[in-house]
Amino acid sequence: MAAGVFLRLLKDTRFSRYVKVDSAAISDIHVGDAPHPLAVDAASSRGYDIGNIRVRTVESRDFEGATLLAMDTLVLAFLRNMAPHGLGDRPRLLARYTALGGDNIVDPFGGAPVDYHVALNLIEASCKALMTALLLSRRL
Repeated sequence: MAAGVFLRLLKDTRFSRYVKVDSAAISDIHVGDAPHPLAVDAASSRGYDIGNIRVRTVESRDFEGATLLAMDTLVLAFLRNMAPHGLGDRPRLLARYTALGGDNIVDPFGGAPVDYHVALNLIEASCKALMTALLLSRRL
């Protein structure tokens, strides 16, 4: 859901041609799959189109010249451990861009529709704060 939210926020900015947004996972369990129907429903109820987003597996080349954003501290630790030498500081927590407190955006997979909306609330707030940081600093 985060990729879809950030893509829409990015769409009408001057950064849209310079920033690449992708969805990648630390596991290959859902690689190539469409988002969960409850995620699509929650996102679409707020005007985000995530139906065409497909996840892929994180690769070591993703760390070069990119900022990787993790949804929770477990994924963050995994990304930092798999990062090539000297690039372990590249991954960051998406939720850290907000003032809402907390580090984790809980994966709603397997939960009820309300769980997807709760996650989407945090994702929206985090992505908006990230966009503000991007606009203020002119870089990630």
